Amino acid sequence: MSLVRSSLHAALWLTLSACATTSAVSPPASPPRLDEATVDAIVARATRQWPVPGLAVVVIKDGQVLLAKGYGVRTLGSPEPVDADTLFAIASLSKAFTATGVGMLVQDGKLKWDDPVVTHLPSFALSDPAITPQVTVRDLLTHRVGLPTFGGDVLWFLSTLDRPSVLQSIRHVPLGFPFRSGYGYSNLMYLTAGELFGSTTGQGWEDFTRSRMLAPLGMTRSAMTLAEAQTRSNRATAHTNIDQVGFHALPDRNVDVVGSAASMYSSANDLGRWLLFQLGRGELDGQRLLSTELMDETWTVQTPLRVSSVVRGYSPSTHFSGYGLGWFLGDYAGRMIARHGGALSGMYSFAMVVPEEKLAVAVLTNADSHGLYAAVPWEIVDAALGKTDTDWVEVFRSLEKTPPLPAPGRAIPRQDFARFEGRYRSPHYGQLTVSAQDGQLAVTSQLHPGLSCPLAYVSDRILRCPWSIVEFGVSELRFREDLQGFSVEFHPTFIDNLTYEFARQPR
Repeated sequence: MSLVRSSLHAALWLTLSACATTSAVSPPASPPRLDEATVDAIVARATRQWPVPGLAVVVIKDGQVLLAKGYGVRTLGSPEPVDADTLFAIASLSKAFTATGVGMLVQDGKLKWDDPVVTHLPSFALSDPAITPQVTVRDLLTHRVGLPTFGGDVLWFLSTLDRPSVLQSIRHVPLGFPFRSGYGYSNLMYLTAGELFGSTTGQGWEDFTRSRMLAPLGMTRSAMTLAEAQTRSNRATAHTNIDQVGFHALPDRNVDVVGSAASMYSSANDLGRWLLFQLGRGELDGQRLLSTELMDETWTVQTPLRVSSVVRGYSPSTHFSGYGLGWFLGDYAGRMIARHGGALSGMYSFAMVVPEEKLAVAVLTNADSHGLYAAVPWEIVDAALGKTDTDWVEVFRSLEKTPPLPAPGRAIPRQDFARFEGRYRSPHYGQLTVSAQDGQLAVTSQLHPGLSCPLAYVSDRILRCPWSIVEFGVSELRFREDLQGFSVEFHPTFIDNLTYEFARQPR
């Protein structure tokens, strides 16, 4: 998540992350059966519940591609079908490539997992200067530094900041928990990890990944940036329903600035090559790219995750859950599973690897606001194991909790405009301006061009703000009693769960 992530809400997204085991261990109810007809039936049922425009599936079994197939269309209203070569944004599936690449730097002797980050990136800094020198390369990849989940993501998502500016801004993002004492899913730390490639090799993350992974693995369709993806034919269009009006197309969202956390694009066929490499523990087609020991490190729990009561309810036999290096890890029906989701505006994806079964699955979709991307791979894994005791479509349907849309509010009379008009600044975000526009009181952003909203009263000091960029959702500006400042959240279930405080600036 991306990133932007699930409009099924952050709670559901994190449940998927920690949900390695949501089914009881039981003997197979029938002989394992996994073939194209079975996958077709699984997809057909899931798309009845979540009618996404299109998706692609790849299944690896026993060292072979069992199936790589597309379903539906690339763009609503157009006939071009999705196939196994259709390109999708894979968002946070990029993180496993980054962690594997760091493993290659370790193998090359360029750094060590437990090197202090400042050894290689002297300008790196957190908001607590006492913690900064303690942060290691491993910490960047394991979501335990102290930044809250998605904290600070609004600084890079569709903003004017370039990558160096985003990296500099990290020092202003408040920490959410003590260093190494918890878990906070952090795109900013993965962005930082990507900078290690340039500092240690002179080759940026994008070029390193192309030359050391994509090329030798034969991932010829994959792209590292939006600009590169736009040169490819057969590319899926993103669709959203986060505004609850039905799926509709989104323009391309450029998240190249966050790079190593979420910017990659790939296809079912290409991800099949990546999954075969994972099952080969660093080797594919007789070519070893990374030692087994270093690959195993990526599948070793670094940050334990609590097994929630929700998961316990589905699976009393759940033993562990945690985050490794670019992968969520857990046990399922007596097998270890590595998996990760990816969620960007209008594109959801999911990848799972079951090493003991020589099984791997990836699902790519061109829509958000659905549970299909997680339900389908779990159903496929169950089919491979011969398990029939869990209805994964129902599991993920039951986890969806669509919030009610905020009430429209009431118009702010022109005589009240002066109460709120002014420039407001946050040390973490920058400037928002409240002013009269086209007869309405409105907010505009210096950091996000094109981001604005007409304001309406919720109460005397709370103003409703439906943002012009759909992913930002609807916020509330909660003014202080003296009207000299306000607090605001930018769609905490989709972009950033921090509360930003703004103070009125002198005229």
